[in-house]
Amino acid sequence: ILWGRNPSVTNSHMLPALKGKTIIVIDPYKTDLAKNADLYLQVKPRGDIYLSMLMSRMAYMEQMEDCEFIEKRCENFDYFIDYVNSKPIVMLENRSGISMVEVDKLLSKIKGKRVSILVGVGVQKYIFGHSVLRAIDSFASMLGLFGKEGCGVGYLGNSSYGFNSPFKIKSKTVSLPIVDFSKYDLVFIQGANPANQMPSSPKVKEGLKKAGFVVYFGLYENETSAMADIIIPAKNFFEKDDVRLSYAHHTVVKMNKVHDINYGISEY
Repeated sequence: ILWGRNPSVTNSHMLPALKGKTIIVIDPYKTDLAKNADLYLQVKPRGDIYLSMLMSRMAYMEQMEDCEFIEKRCENFDYFIDYVNSKPIVMLENRSGISMVEVDKLLSKIKGKRVSILVGVGVQKYIFGHSVLRAIDSFASMLGLFGKEGCGVGYLGNSSYGFNSPFKIKSKTVSLPIVDFSKYDLVFIQGANPANQMPSSPKVKEGLKKAGFVVYFGLYENETSAMADIIIPAKNFFEKDDVRLSYAHHTVVKMNKVHDINYGISEY
């Protein structure tokens, strides 16, 4: 199950591993993989959490839960089932954009099979994104998909696998979703666009306006760079010698510079 993830673009090295498998795609956008999938569910934007609840509710109706796994490894299962059963099915269908008939097709394809759910960043770009992931994990736990070969939920692995950074330090951190930029004398933003990508954009922009001084260090002009007092242009990966770390694979590869530029600096 490819949920909010498009390996044909972002993880093309994974494609050989998908050959010969039953492919189910859940995505608002009909990707190339979706066009050729065994089943495609075109979930509404922001509808993933309602779809996962509908899937859990119908799986429980079909008695697909793994009672032994739930007993050994899960907490509050009764509360979880009571919660999803309390949601009207019509509401879950409307908000997810997926009908019971389509969910039944999905369940029939995975019943009794080894199932891997490959989740992408698409499911968590909402203020309640963490809850979407918890709902998907809960569905997988209910079916007992963890701890079994060829099963489970995969979400963007450790991108620094096998690599020890000499610059890594421990420092005080703040929670990004709730940070108030107006409280800081200096805001240094590197390779990010919080004015567009953080929850509650109006509050983020208001905080940046009131911050003492804003530095943007990155490749592209965007909503955040437009609000910065100073912009530092970075080099892209064609313009510097670097290493490519693991991203859904277990290799570290040297990347050679392709050409020089007379502006911009490497982040390092």
